[in-house]
Amino acid sequence: MLEMDACFAPVRHDLLIDDTQPPPPPVMSTEDLAWIDERLRATGARPV
Repeated sequence: MLEMDACFAPVRHDLLIDDTQPPPPPVMSTEDLAWIDERLRATGARPV
């Protein structure tokens, strides 16, 4: 059991993921956004 405690001892609890809030959006380039927009328009998911 001591080995298990040693594994978790250095964990900084202030850096744990806050799952009460939605994650921030990913950082995307304008090319990525244009590609996604093109695909959504082609499938009809986004109006032209």
